Amino acid sequence: VYQDYLNIVSEIDLDAKAISDIAKRTEDRIKMKIQLVVMDSMNSMKMHGDSEALTAFQNTKYLKQECKNNGYVGLLINHVTKGCDPTLRDCSEYVRGGSKVLQNCDAYYSFSKVVNKEQSNFNSKPADIIYLPSTFYVRLVNKRDTGNTLDKVFTVDGALTVDFLDIEPRKLEFYG
Repeated sequence: VYQDYLNIVSEIDLDAKAISDIAKRTEDRIKMKIQLVVMDSMNSMKMHGDSEALTAFQNTKYLKQECKNNGYVGLLINHVTKGCDPTLRDCSEYVRGGSKVLQNCDAYYSFSKVVNKEQSNFNSKPADIIYLPSTFYVRLVNKRDTGNTLDKVFTVDGALTVDFLDIEPRKLEFYG
């Protein structure tokens, strides 16, 4: 069904201009206007000066402008460092390449696990944390217009069916 609408490129070691060129070549090949580009940013970008932070900042700044110029939405998949707690709702300070990456975006979202408070033992050393199975918390931060956040809790089943729960997300906050 999506064969004509989903184009996967698996090139690596790309600078921002090469990424932009791939999008333009793909548009020429498929004879359609691209509306959305999704990229695993740190795995596909060429390193600048052996610095992950410099690489991410320079490339995301360029890509943001290219998306604006070409009229498509650009989503970057940015991983977090090991120090990021899996229950942290806003992982912006742990983005690989540094939090400056998020300065070059209009919005971002982060996923986190949801702790099962009844089954977890927070007093043990180390704490025995049990997560709710297949349940996740997503936070969308709109930096451009309102600055508001949108919080939702959802589940994913074995067939990858997503079901958004009608629950107040703050009730599932781990801290507080």
